[in-house]
Amino acid sequence: MRTRSYGDRFVWKMAVRYPKVTRLGAWGVMIWETLFPLSLLPVPAITRAFTVSAKVFHLFVGGTMRLQRFIWGFGGFHPAIHYVASPKSTLRTTRDDRLPVAFGAAAISAALALQVTKYVRKLLLRTPPTWSRVRVKSGNSIAYSGNFRNVKTVFVVLSGLGVPAEAYTWLAAHLKSHTPDSGVLLVERAGYGGSAWRASGDDRMARATEDLADLLSRLQVEDSFVVGVGHSLGGEVLRRISWEHPSLFDAYMLLDATNPAQFDDGVFPQWEKDNMLAQIRKDEVIAKLGFGSLMVPAIPTTELPASYRRRADIAQRDSKIWTSARKELKSLFDSKLRKKAQLFSPGSRGLVFAAEATYNKPELKKLQDDIAREVMTTNGDPSSSQPIIIDGDHMDMVLRSTHAARVALEISLFVSSGNEFR
Repeated sequence: MRTRSYGDRFVWKMAVRYPKVTRLGAWGVMIWETLFPLSLLPVPAITRAFTVSAKVFHLFVGGTMRLQRFIWGFGGFHPAIHYVASPKSTLRTTRDDRLPVAFGAAAISAALALQVTKYVRKLLLRTPPTWSRVRVKSGNSIAYSGNFRNVKTVFVVLSGLGVPAEAYTWLAAHLKSHTPDSGVLLVERAGYGGSAWRASGDDRMARATEDLADLLSRLQVEDSFVVGVGHSLGGEVLRRISWEHPSLFDAYMLLDATNPAQFDDGVFPQWEKDNMLAQIRKDEVIAKLGFGSLMVPAIPTTELPASYRRRADIAQRDSKIWTSARKELKSLFDSKLRKKAQLFSPGSRGLVFAAEATYNKPELKKLQDDIAREVMTTNGDPSSSQPIIIDGDHMDMVLRSTHAARVALEISLFVSSGNEFR
């Protein structure tokens, strides 16, 4: 219960506070599961006691461990248990169609409720009170938020694949507090949150690059020192910007940034690419069918400031973000990187941050080192370029306040020191 993947914070706190009850519960589950064959005794009361308690148990597992398929998978066998355990005399009853009719009516009502919730969710994402929207040249509507007017330094934060902009609220707050006279601009790519995709063509990555350039020109941030902060796939957008619009950003801050070379077959096999696209496609279909309310958010919103959790949660249950994520990833897979090509345009300067979990993998360590060698080299000495390692995994560096504060401090020191490496 204390793990992020399968745990629940409240249940864990209760387990720590009441260790005897916890021990009793653990042994109780093991004894109960061991005795479950007794459910096949031809005593209806015993069978009902086991199957009802099983439903309660799997509801608990589905809610706390986010394994909702336990509810459907195991519960689907309970009628078979009742059939085998029931005395033959009870099976010779007259047919009664009231149950399937009642179940059908309940299912239709639930489906309608889920569809209503889906459209309410889209409405809430479309018109958030603190966000603005601009229609760019491509026809896309791009949503943005933040205070970036009349400041010396503007940080433009770009999200990772399928990550809502609210995941970067800790980072935005720390950047603003650590760097004097600065503002932060959070940008949602087309299809994310309040942004809408209306452009033609399927090359999402190329379009994201042009949309960002067009947005920044409209917002007129050129008079400030403009710093691009790209996490994961957001770093790939910045990499492309460095070639196509080299004067747009004055510095690049790359947080566990995507290196396109990592999608070579030698590092990232084709079957793994297919699995990744299939997983995103599954979430997209589930959300489109209206079952977003039953989805488990990929990003743990409990780490975020309380006022931002709801929108981050809603965004991850909307099909648009998964459609966009799938098409962005496919666009990235389809891109070809020349083996000897330079990643960033000459003269690009900035910092490279790598999550400890990423940097501990040799094949990914090399890819982060390659990025650092280009944007962090001092006085022509490549050996001076080493990524800044942040504890935790790929998302910890932005989701957790302490980790985001460390990132913001390093960025602030870089900006305030005249962009020289320490």
